[in-house]
Amino acid sequence: MNTKEMQQVMKNENEETYLSLFEYLGKGSAGSNIGREVTAEAVKQGIEFKWKMLPKEMQKPEYTQVQLYPLSFLDEYFATKVEFDTTPIVRRSALIEIESRLKELETRIEELTKKLNINVTNSNEYHDDDLPF
Repeated sequence: MNTKEMQQVMKNENEETYLSLFEYLGKGSAGSNIGREVTAEAVKQGIEFKWKMLPKEMQKPEYTQVQLYPLSFLDEYFATKVEFDTTPIVRRSALIEIESRLKELETRIEELTKKLNINVTNSNEYHDDDLPF
């Protein structure tokens, strides 16, 4: 399993998306207690979490797997945590959708520009058929 495969999210039978903290926050949580805090809150709320094995090249002696939490739980948990600004994080699927829409808009603009260039004359240029005013 490579890093690209590692970033894929898991879904349960109810189509709930499960993410690791790394996938959700876009960075590791080493050196902080955030992992313990999130787990404690999940247990307190009775939230089901899952485990995912890390690829061999990412494993360390102290950990070989990561916990996955429901996306809805993580959204709710971090909504009140101002020290964890998750607003700049954009999911890959959203970026792909934005890129597709942007390309479509660029194509439409090109088509409109071509039509304008064909049918428009510059009124500041003098032509024999122009009126004198």
